[in-house]
Formats: sequence, structure tokens, C-alpha cells
Amino acid sequence: WSSRVSGASSGLGLASAVRLAEQGYTVWAGMRAAHLDRCIPELELPNVDRIPLDVTNEADVAALQVRLQNVTLAALVSNAGVAHKIGHAAYDEDTQRLFDVNVFGAIRVFSACLPALVRSGGRLVLITSFLSVVPLPGLATYTATKAALEGWAAAVRMENIVPVSTVIDGFIRTPISDTDSHYHKPGWPYKRSVGPGGLQQTWMDAFDTQLDEHTGAVGRAIADRYPRHRYVVGWDATLTMAAVWFFPGWLVHLFINGLYDWFG
Repeated sequence: WSSRVSGASSGLGLASAVRLAEQGYTVWAGMRAAHLDRCIPELELPNVDRIPLDVTNEADVAALQVRLQNVTLAALVSNAGVAHKIGHAAYDEDTQRLFDVNVFGAIRVFSACLPALVRSGGRLVLITSFLSVVPLPGLATYTATKAALEGWAAAVRMENIVPVSTVIDGFIRTPISDTDSHYHKPGWPYKRSVGPGGLQQTWMDAFDTQLDEHTGAVGRAIADRYPRHRYVVGWDATLTMAAVWFFPGWLVHLFINGLYDWFG
């Protein structure tokens, strides 16, 4: 059995690729061409193959579809994602890029993998975030991409083509959560949310969600006989999403904004 992991050069994608390889899967670790020759010791495993895959590049996606013609594909783990600029003020320069990678990239790669998934009885596993339902100020565009993925996943799941699960992560320390460069931007107004000492960093310190919690959820989404629609990772994600389900929206809004103001 093979599995495909996009965005496997670092962070959650890298950890997931390694975990699946250790569980015996043949893993195709998709990454941009610039990372193919980079030393990544964790991927030096006999059942891991690095393949060029920029999810925004139509040629890479088409080449992937050709590679999959005779492959038994257990799962596509759609992990590739970016979080460049922060806040609604970055709309003009940032929104198109984030949606192209985080949303349209996932759809492109799924379309390429779909024939192999259907033929193999495989699954789609999408990596999203609890920010899709419990956003923080300053993370507007990133939140929108994750909310779009959740909605798209729900619709595809109901089409009954292949099983679809989302892995909804809380805050986990990875390169994408490093916001120091944004903090130092002149006039940047969102340091209370994601700057050093801000709400996001304090949140990560308090709940300390580990990478193996994420990779365990990915493994279960692929191996469970009856996969869940959603696998929630971390107590921060579990508690805040429960709050959204059980309390009125205005109360959750007041609570999140109260936390935000506390760090002002």
C-alpha cells in the first residue's frame, strides 16, 4: 500500500510522512523542486520516495497523475499549506497565494489522485485547523482557507466517491507557526494574537500539543475501519470547538476578544 503526503519537506507533512513510513506504508513525499536535493535525514528511509510536487504547478500535478496509473493508493494526505502575511490588511498581496496553495492546491491534487483512490479503495485526509471555526484576530485570510477546506471536504464526503476525513489541529509548534518576521513588520497591528508573548504563543505553551498527536490522528484516519469525519488534535482544539458547539456564537466571540484584549 502506498500513501501520498503533500507538503512533506517540513513540519506536519514531514512528521506524517515519517510516521506512515514507520508503519509500513510506501510513502510518496511530495515537495517543491527546491527541496528535492536538500538534506532531510528523517526521509532517508527505504520506503520513502521524494517526488516533485508544487500544488500550484499544473505540470507537477499532471505528472503525479501519470505516476499513479498503476499504483495502489491507500490515502492522499493533503497537508501543503502556507500562512505568509497576517491580517485582513494583507488582502491584496496575500489572499490569492494562500487560497491557491491551501485550497485550490488541495483540490488540484485530489483530482489527480482520484482515479487511483477510487480504484484502490483509498481515502482523502485533509489537514485543517480549529481556527476554521474559532478564529483569532489577525488570522483572517488563513482562517478563510481552512474554513473553505472544511466546507469542501464535507461536500465531497457526501458525494460518496471516497471516504474523506479532516484532521483539525490545535496550535502545534512547526515552522508555519513562527511569526517573528511578521511581528517586526513596520506598523504591524496584530502582535497581541501571534507576536512573541502574544495569545498564540501563550496558548501553545499552555496546551503543548505534540507532533505525535497529529501524526497519530493521520494514521488513524487512514487505518480505521470506519474513519471519522473529523479527528480533532490537541486539548486546545477540543475545548474551543466544544465551546462553539455548546455556547452561542456571541458568547464565544466575547470570550476570544477578552483573551485578545488581555494580551494588549
